[in-house]
Amino acid sequence: MKELSIGRSRLNKNALEVLRLLPTLEYLDLGGPHPGPGGLRDTAGTPMGEDVPHAVSSLQALRVLKLSYSQIGAEGLQILGSLEHLEKLAVPGCPRVDDAAVAQLAKWKSLKYLDIQETKVTAQGVAALRKANPGIVILSGPFPSSHGGS
Repeated sequence: MKELSIGRSRLNKNALEVLRLLPTLEYLDLGGPHPGPGGLRDTAGTPMGEDVPHAVSSLQALRVLKLSYSQIGAEGLQILGSLEHLEKLAVPGCPRVDDAAVAQLAKWKSLKYLDIQETKVTAQGVAALRKANPGIVILSGPFPSSHGGS
C-alpha cells in the first residue's frame, strides 16, 4: 500500500498499531473535518496525543503528510522530524501551529512544500523558514493580528 486517507477521529490504538505495519506508505492523510459551516468538529478540537506522531514517524518512506485541521503542535512536529524523505506537509487550520512549530520545520531538510494557511504562524515565522530553507514553497496566511482586534 502506497497511499492512505483516514479521518483522525478513526485513529484508535489498534489503528495506530496497524499504521506502523505499513512501512512502504508514501502518502498519508490524517486530516480532520473543516470547522466551518457544515464542519463536523468544534473550534477547540481534541489535542493530538504524542501517540499519533510517534506512529507516523515510523513510516520512513513517507513523502506526503496531511494533518489538516488537527491539533498538531511544535512537540508533534519535533517527533515527525525523523521523517527524512518527507517533501510535502499540510497543516492548514491547525491552531497549535505557530512560529515555534515552524522553527521545528526549519530543521527538515527534505521539505519542499508546506501548507500553513489558517494557522498562528506570523509573517516573521514564514520569513525565518524561508531563510533556513530557501527553496521551500509555502502557502500561508492570513496572518494573526498582532494587536488583538480591529
